This record gives sequence, C-alpha cells and structure tokens, in this order.
Amino acid sequence: MSDWKRMKWLPVGAGALLCVLGLASLLWPAALVRLLPILIGLAVLVLGTAEIAYRLAMRAAGDGGGPPLLQGAAALAVGLVLLLNRDVSMVFMGLVLGLWALVSAGFRIRALVRLRRAGLPWGSVALDAGLKLVLAVFMLVRPVKTMTLWAQLVGVFFLIIGVSVIVSALYFDRAFHDRDDF
Repeated sequence: MSDWKRMKWLPVGAGALLCVLGLASLLWPAALVRLLPILIGLAVLVLGTAEIAYRLAMRAAGDGGGPPLLQGAAALAVGLVLLLNRDVSMVFMGLVLGLWALVSAGFRIRALVRLRRAGLPWGSVALDAGLKLVLAVFMLVRPVKTMTLWAQLVGVFFLIIGVSVIVSALYFDRAFHDRDDF
C-alpha cells in the first residue's frame, strides 16, 4: 500500500499524457500526419544503426550471429527516405495501408463465399468485407486524407484509453482508502 501511495501519480500521469495526445490528434491531425514519417524515419534509423552496431560487435567477438549488415543498411536507407521525402512517405504509407485493406477485404470476401456455401451465418462477414473494401478504395484514391482520418481515430482511441487509465487509478486509490466498503 505504501508503494501505491508513492507511485499513484504514474498511471494518472500516463492517462493524462494519453488524453493530451488524443486531443492533439483530434485537433491537429494534419500535424500528426506530417510528424509520422519523421518519427518512423528516426525509429528506423535507430533500428538500422543498432543492427549494424550489433552485427559488428558480434563479428568482433568472433561470433557469427546477429542481423546481416545488409538488413541494417536497408533500414538506414528506408529511414533516410522517410526523413528526406516526407510527402512521398505519407502517400506511400496511405497506399500501403490501402493495399493491406484491399487484401484483407479479399480474404473476408473469400470467407463470405465459403460461409454462404456451407449455409452458415455470413452477415457480419459481409459487413466487415464491405467496410474494408470501401476503406481500401478511399485509401487508394485519397491516401493523405485517409492518414488524417486515421490520426483522428487514434486520437479518439488515446482519449478513451487515457480516461480509462485515470478513472481506474482513481478507483484503485479509493479502494485502498475505503477498504471496509468492499
């Protein structure tokens, strides 16, 4: 219980941070979308650098393990492309997500056909396939606009999770103080 008293600010702070990120995503989704290639590019650069460093350290230690140097170099190249050409990167990410949604819709349509042939309920699968197909078309036609919409949806998700974390932490704190009520 004494640990909770000292640390209860952590979940409340984390929840508040999620709420702030969620509000920022809702209010300024275009700014978040512009930051996305930078953040992903930096992350991929760090990953590539770490892979190369790990491989070289393993080689120096006489061990042949670790990721191939080519893998680290490819990560560095992708990271640089994401950082240096952010507009193309945003369009590329939107198109990749659109293709993913299209493939996913295709698999759901295949499942729909199988369910119908077997005489099993298929309504929810049809709805899922239809939504994914519409999403895929929208993403392939307007990839940047879709990325902005995704940013807003992530904002709603962060808000819900943040509020949930704060409410849970406050409830947990109350439970420690009012143990006789439970």
